[in-house]
Amino acid sequence: MVYLCANDTTILTTYLMIMKQLIGLCCIVLLSLSACDDEMKEPVYPPSEVKLNDVKLMTELTYRELQEGGMNPENYDFARLRYLFSADVSLNPYETYDWIGFYISPNRDYLSRDVWSSYNYNMMDIAAESWFGSRMWNNYREDWDVGIYHYRAVAFAQSDGVGFLDNCLEGYNGHSTLSELKSFRIPAKRLPTVGVENYNQTLRFYFNTYVDYGVGITKIGVCLNKNVNVLPTIEDVICMDDLTNDIDEELSIPLSSVSSEECYIRPFIITQNNDTIYGYVQRLQY
Repeated sequence: MVYLCANDTTILTTYLMIMKQLIGLCCIVLLSLSACDDEMKEPVYPPSEVKLNDVKLMTELTYRELQEGGMNPENYDFARLRYLFSADVSLNPYETYDWIGFYISPNRDYLSRDVWSSYNYNMMDIAAESWFGSRMWNNYREDWDVGIYHYRAVAFAQSDGVGFLDNCLEGYNGHSTLSELKSFRIPAKRLPTVGVENYNQTLRFYFNTYVDYGVGITKIGVCLNKNVNVLPTIEDVICMDDLTNDIDEELSIPLSSVSSEECYIRPFIITQNNDTIYGYVQRLQY
């Protein structure tokens, strides 16, 4: 026969109470699981890496590339600078993302990993418009002058849940993966544009130089190429002259010097720093 002292009885009672609490907790967990969807989500994690590509100014696209991108070069605002931003996202098993944003700032510190999300008012989110897998940014910031700008990509995942708990709680666990930080240069506040007229067998090219380019201009010119897949450069120049004053300037060449075949022209300016800034390629029409 076993005799229990008062102290042993207290210990046994405490043990039984703890066991009852554990059993109750297990029942609550099981009831919670039974209330979830029949199909549990697999674990989901944000991307492991976002690799940022170099920015591309759209004046570096040929006439054919502009057309294939669904753009009508003849109906575009030729003075506006437009840039293409893109990034490569590396996905391992169970990794995903919902969208990518690109952020630009003249202040590199505003894009650091620790504070980038706190300074959105000083940055430009350009995630709205897709072009051939890239994001197209129209520079409408009149306060952003010529100079160096910094940018990075951010891949956003709506949830980084890890299985049944996320599925049951339906909580929002947004997560983002940042790319490295890169820089690019805005060369001018606007691009050179040119109008064309056939007057008495003479082709006249009209430049609007009475605007704020943000840089000093010394020369204006036009280059031409017959191949729709080739970008005209200064090596293909057909006319060029010094800029004499800040008004509308005109260059002219004999019509006979231009082939009757379809041609593509591209205006350019040369700055006081000897930089060549091109406009968009356009079909020669007169």
